[in-house]
Amino acid sequence: KIRVPSISVLEPRIHAERAPDGTLNITPLVERIKANIARTGEAAPSGYSILLRTITARNGGIWLKDAALSSEASITGLNLTARVNVAGDRVSANLRASHVRLSTPAYPAFTGTLKISAEYNRGRFHVDSAELVMGDAVASFSGDVGPQPDAVLDLKCSVKSGPQTLGKLTDILKPAPKQREPRFEASASVQGTSSDPHIDGSVRYSGLTFRDVVVRDTALSFQYRSHTLTLSGDKWRVVKGNKSLVIDRIIASLGYRSGVIDVHDAEITAGDLTVRMQGEIEPAKGFNAQLTAESSGEGRTVSFITSEPVGGKVNLNGRLAGALNAPTFEGTITAGPVIVRKIQFNDVNGNVAYQDKKITLSSVDIRRQSARYAFDGTMDMSAPSPVYSARLKVIQSDVVSIVELFYDKPLPLVLSASGELSFHGTARNYSGSGRLSLEAGSAYGESFSRGAVTALLSPGKIYFPQVVA
Repeated sequence: KIRVPSISVLEPRIHAERAPDGTLNITPLVERIKANIARTGEAAPSGYSILLRTITARNGGIWLKDAALSSEASITGLNLTARVNVAGDRVSANLRASHVRLSTPAYPAFTGTLKISAEYNRGRFHVDSAELVMGDAVASFSGDVGPQPDAVLDLKCSVKSGPQTLGKLTDILKPAPKQREPRFEASASVQGTSSDPHIDGSVRYSGLTFRDVVVRDTALSFQYRSHTLTLSGDKWRVVKGNKSLVIDRIIASLGYRSGVIDVHDAEITAGDLTVRMQGEIEPAKGFNAQLTAESSGEGRTVSFITSEPVGGKVNLNGRLAGALNAPTFEGTITAGPVIVRKIQFNDVNGNVAYQDKKITLSSVDIRRQSARYAFDGTMDMSAPSPVYSARLKVIQSDVVSIVELFYDKPLPLVLSASGELSFHGTARNYSGSGRLSLEAGSAYGESFSRGAVTALLSPGKIYFPQVVA
């Protein structure tokens, strides 16, 4: 027997790279090691045996560059102690407080510490405990796993995170003033085999905030079967000031291939609004998906989102793209009949876009009975209250309908006009102006055959500083 009490490896280094097609540069080395082990097993028994007790690695490092995910990961300050029983085919190992760093182009780098206590015993790995701590986020798992594709799995996993880590992922998760900070918890059990795992778990959120919208305590359940992940949740309560709505249902079916999440189908239903998405999500590049939204009835959900009542049938259809924390949208909007501030319009068609927290409507054709308008405008959602800026070209109008959108009281006007109106401000604090060419009609009891009028609009008031008849 050859007795080797211990082997110490100082500052070992492993640099691994994963190509876009998923191949690793260290695969040939691993294959050579496996081939050598196989040849050793086929050789005649040796007259010598080795008794090795302990292997220690100090201040090691592992670096992985993943071109498929456009990400990098590293473990430095790696201190590992492994106790070996060669005859019993058994190894127990402890990894102590190594430093971990993860980075992708879309997000700030995440740093933390990793600790693992595990054992290899006759072809199976048993993890007593593994813990990754990154700021206020903690991920842990334990259980059994084998190295072969058909090895049976029995794992338990959990993740907890607070506002510090969640805030790095997206501005949506940053709390508004005087709102409680967001929290995230997830747990899962993994069964099945390494080649066909079965995963069941749940996710809980609390205090998620976007601007002045708060999502209260919510939950999702998930399952992974046959390489497909399904998500489901219901009865999420969303609060905005003194208003609230309930998200009735969330369902999704997702797949994964070569660093890309395939969204087979995802649907969110909240009252009279349904949103659907199909496409791809790539962590490094973001969204590439088809998005549709349908609103009907009184439009209460749309009113909750935009602060403006929009009743009737509204359809949105387009492409969702851009980074996960800065999505963009380009598409079309069709509606009709639709009611805005108690005024009914027969037909609405145009283009809609979203970028940098701003919704843009362009080349929107609006019809109300014999009236016709061309609309272009924006809604900037970066401020505490949405800021609107709009230009309305009046091709043919009865005027009264447009005035009543901003002025609740009926006016003694019988006017048919063409011209242009502009508007800027919030739903409560706004200003507008316009100039219209008038056909035959009457105003405040006075009749005329033709004329022109200049109008100024402010909250609750409309002025006509210049009238030519």
